Amino acid sequence: MEHTKEKQNEMLADYDFKSWTKENLRNDGKFSISDIDAVIRDTTDSGITRFQLVEKKCYNSEPRENQSITYRILHALLTKGIESCNGEIEIKICGRMQQISVEYHGTHLLQLSDATFDQSSFKFDRRDVDLSTLIDKLNFTNSI
Repeated sequence: MEHTKEKQNEMLADYDFKSWTKENLRNDGKFSISDIDAVIRDTTDSGITRFQLVEKKCYNSEPRENQSITYRILHALLTKGIESCNGEIEIKICGRMQQISVEYHGTHLLQLSDATFDQSSFKFDRRDVDLSTLIDKLNFTNSI
């Protein structure tokens, strides 16, 4: 698969940020930086905003331990926070405060057997899934 110039620049920017943080920020075992590959958000016809977090790993890799801990903390915070407000939050949208209903559909691990989607089989939360099931899950249409 050939990368477009835009994708190459995006990859370079990610690499540059990672290099910069290694050179300039603490590295004492207590400090950790993690990225999340995707925050997927959808609004249903009834107005409920659903979202899920997805970490993608190639070659069936596993997240580093610090990364896993960060994701578990985020998952707990989001779950408890949404529960504490009964899924109803008020945020500013287009300059106006609006009440929205929110559903959190979890933090997930997507593992590709290879480097690209075209050449891979898939695991979602460490379970084998076919492409159709993966698409359904990421579209909020199928529970695994």
